[in-house]
Amino acid sequence: MARQSSFLKLEGTIGDVTFYKGANGSFARQKGGISKSRILNDPNFQRTRENLAEFAKAAAASQLLKIAFREITLRSRDLRTHNRLYALAMKVIKSDLVSPRGEREFALGDLNLINGFHFNVNSLWGTAVFVQHIQVTTPTDLSVAFSEFIPGTKQAKPMGASHARMFLVGTAMNLAEGTL
Repeated sequence: MARQSSFLKLEGTIGDVTFYKGANGSFARQKGGISKSRILNDPNFQRTRENLAEFAKAAAASQLLKIAFREITLRSRDLRTHNRLYALAMKVIKSDLVSPRGEREFALGDLNLINGFHFNVNSLWGTAVFVQHIQVTTPTDLSVAFSEFIPGTKQAKPMGASHARMFLVGTAMNLAEGTL
């Protein structure tokens, strides 16, 4: 791979050469690979088309989940949330045992795989609150009940913090239509 060593820092494409910035400086590479039309039409790329279809469904499902829980994702400091959510959506899609490969659906997969997903791995519930709680979830009610506790002893807090807030966010989604 070519590496630029001059003072000229180019970005973009000129002819068949693409210039781009990476973590270790500026680089140039020649355009190449298989054409899009061949991937979409050649029988040798059937598995690739199946994978692409499922990747697209996983991306749409993870995006829907991010929008549904936007309040949490905005407060999160975890930069890898999207990647972890996308990987989880792929697992759910792959767990669809009804549909053939390439047509597997997120809604038909094992949605229990989502249970326990943490939007912020830097602040896990079990490392911040040390009290038993009961979660009540029905189609019309989402609530959490705590036994009495003293926050100073049963809740971890950053040095110098004087207040804490807890958020409970729930959503209803139609996974088949991709709506909230």
